[in-house]
Amino acid sequence: WVDDPIDRLLPSREKVQALRLFANQATTALDAAARFEELEFLADHDPMTRLANRRAFVRQLDAEVSRSQRYGHSFALVMCDLDNFKLVNDSLGHGSGDVVLSEMARRIRGCIGTEDIASRFGGDEIVVLHPRASDDSALALGQRILTVLAEPIVVSGREVVVSASIGLAQCSP
Repeated sequence: WVDDPIDRLLPSREKVQALRLFANQATTALDAAARFEELEFLADHDPMTRLANRRAFVRQLDAEVSRSQRYGHSFALVMCDLDNFKLVNDSLGHGSGDVVLSEMARRIRGCIGTEDIASRFGGDEIVVLHPRASDDSALALGQRILTVLAEPIVVSGREVVVSASIGLAQCSP
């Protein structure tokens, strides 16, 4: 109605002021909702890597153990530890180390299936919970992760290659 009034006249000053007030309140409400969503997300996720945090991982692991016992499904854990990551932080700085960790997390997210859950377990450790896993699927997942992590990353104009150690654990009911 304001954009195309019947009489083709501009709205009165009072109506414009009321619309501005409404727009400001709507903007404030949308900002608050976005902040709430981010806080809710951060309760279970690492802010830098955007992976699940340790607390969320432990909760998911407990649920998967229960599911495994109840339905007889096996599952696997794939633990990735970046080798000599301290050297990246020491030589390029912690900001560059953060870039490397974030990129490694992004690459791991690209390797896992929709049911898998990747979590930042510690400083440079990422663990993947792989539900209903066979020995072959867990090994294949570990190989895919090793392959993508071995690719170089450009950080601060320098090419960085970070290797990783992978550990696999299979839990069968």
